[in-house]
Amino acid sequence: MQPGSLCICIVDGDWISKFGTRHPGPLFNENVVVDRFSEEGEDYLVFAEYPGKDEHGEAFSFNRMYFREIQPPMTLQIEELISETQTV
Repeated sequence: MQPGSLCICIVDGDWISKFGTRHPGPLFNENVVVDRFSEEGEDYLVFAEYPGKDEHGEAFSFNRMYFREIQPPMTLQIEELISETQTV
């Protein structure tokens, strides 16, 4: 997994921060896109769909073991698609 990867949540339940408080997060079978890795390293993912910070000012992050990558980041740029000759 890397930023831009499309992932699916493979767990059902509440999201609890490392400080023991609940915070919003993906639902079981929900697709999310990895925005970046957390300050804690590559084992924790941050999703643009779930912005916000915990009580210590850190972005909500989620352990990557609770997600499965279903599509790697897009490597084809939109400009490459529209620059091709079109025939009708």
